[in-house]
Amino acid sequence: MVIVKACPESRASNGPAWLLSIGFAFHAVYLMSIFDVYFTVQSSEYHRDSALWIAFRCPVRLRGCVNRKANKFSSWLLAGDGLRADKLFSQFPNPPFDSPLPVPILPDLKSIPIFTQAQSHSNQITPAPYLRALIETGQASWGVSHTRVPTESRPGHVAIIAGMYEDVSAVTRGWKMNPVNFDSVFNQSSHSFTFGSPDILPMFKHGASDPSRVDAWSYDEAAEDFTKDAAQLDIWVLDRLRSLISEAKSSGPGSPLDRQLRSDKVFFFLHLLGLDTAGHSYRPHSPEYFRNIQVVDQVVRGAQEMLENFYGDDRTAFIFTADHGMSNIGNHGDGDPDNTRTPLVAWGSGISKGTEGAPFADDASLKLDPYYSNWNLNTTSRKDVEQADIAALMVRISKPTHA
Repeated sequence: MVIVKACPESRASNGPAWLLSIGFAFHAVYLMSIFDVYFTVQSSEYHRDSALWIAFRCPVRLRGCVNRKANKFSSWLLAGDGLRADKLFSQFPNPPFDSPLPVPILPDLKSIPIFTQAQSHSNQITPAPYLRALIETGQASWGVSHTRVPTESRPGHVAIIAGMYEDVSAVTRGWKMNPVNFDSVFNQSSHSFTFGSPDILPMFKHGASDPSRVDAWSYDEAAEDFTKDAAQLDIWVLDRLRSLISEAKSSGPGSPLDRQLRSDKVFFFLHLLGLDTAGHSYRPHSPEYFRNIQVVDQVVRGAQEMLENFYGDDRTAFIFTADHGMSNIGNHGDGDPDNTRTPLVAWGSGISKGTEGAPFADDASLKLDPYYSNWNLNTTSRKDVEQADIAALMVRISKPTHA
């Protein structure tokens, strides 16, 4: 009888544990199913037979483009990590700070185009005189690239380079490495040369269909020191690019490197991390952030001058943009407008030149928005895009499958 009475008591005592086990198993399966159903993008392979070869594909929101075919074409993407649109396009009092920081002068820079129209804001300066001159002289199309949350480096660069908003399951990897395979401009190029942060370049090289076609040069992770001058990271990128071009010249015509650089559909990616580091450390209203924009503008000038001297032609397209912005308190990730509004400047072969007209012709209410009050870009119309549309601007390269 003792044994008979012990059984009900044992079952009663095991009841809560049994119920908790069932509940845990149910919730585990339920959570896993959510990731499986909603957080997975099917891996897709591209087929060159059916790929769309384009001289210039114009996104819906970037009208007025000109298709221009050319033999042996290259595209350049320059990404100022953490750059806000208003900080690039705005004009500031001269001097912008009581004690402005000295700006290093880089060698062999392309000359700044002269804007001949009378200036009504001569008492103001811009941190990016070269990029602004390209806009004012009508050599470049420009606008605001609208990003999506999370405003992090990985999703932003995936949108720019792959033409898609990255899979939400990337949160399980900390937005660092590819959770699923996807097509990108790197796969569609004959060869890609990338320079910049070790946090960004490896995820595209490892995820490429043929990693041997993607060369990556990164500085050491220890160089990303928030207590030091972040502009040196961007100068390192330009110096490494200069070394590559010098190596190709010294190797002589017909060398393997020279043939790679001169082949059709070559893609260059310059990732400039200094602004993101300065924004986190000093905030985007600081002299350090302002000076880093000045350095980035020089890097763009230096890269274009170097390229034109090497190729000796104008068959290259340049895209300058950012993966995300930076909030006033020095962070990003959420949907703050300062994080989701990034600059876009495009120029070169295949890119339509800026068109004359009011910058807010499509939406007159924007004229009253104080966000744009200090831009003073009144000579060419503005063309805003969604961030994923930028991949289609990589001229003469097949459109990525997801774009």
